[in-house]
Amino acid sequence: MDAELPDEIDCTKSTSRAKEWTGRLSLDKFKKHRDFYRMETDPALKVIIGNRQGVLNIEMSLYVVVELECQRCLRPFNVNVNRVGKYIGIEAGSDYKSYSQNDGDKEIVTLLEGKLSLTSLVEEEIFLEIPMIPKHFRDKDCQLIESAEMMVKPKAERKPFADLARMIKDTTIN
Repeated sequence: MDAELPDEIDCTKSTSRAKEWTGRLSLDKFKKHRDFYRMETDPALKVIIGNRQGVLNIEMSLYVVVELECQRCLRPFNVNVNRVGKYIGIEAGSDYKSYSQNDGDKEIVTLLEGKLSLTSLVEEEIFLEIPMIPKHFRDKDCQLIESAEMMVKPKAERKPFADLARMIKDTTIN
């Protein structure tokens, strides 16, 4: 069984060597967005923090199964969130503009008193990864589409010139 990770990691204790944390976060730590999605599994994480030339580099691998509600049929379905993110940790109130120009492939993460909140970072990554309008990925999984297909009645074949011969015959007799 994986170890349970703390909610926050103190990044001020990191040395020149990268430190690694692997484990899970408990579901009861997550409070945001419960009305929009529900986590089915504890988020599994691998976090690597290194201090290179005064820049705090953070890499996080995340895996979690999230339950969403399909906006077409209002039935639940699962989404696997499997994401690897690279970040630069800066203290709240610091000038982040110089970092964003140098490392375009990394996102900025704000640290409070040198601590990285894993819970906040995981919630943000999940929210960015799930679709804006949740719906089943395959139409055949959506029950609304299935029921709509069953309710569609085939239209009677229309023959616009079927009565033309009779109408011509009736007009020629008069």
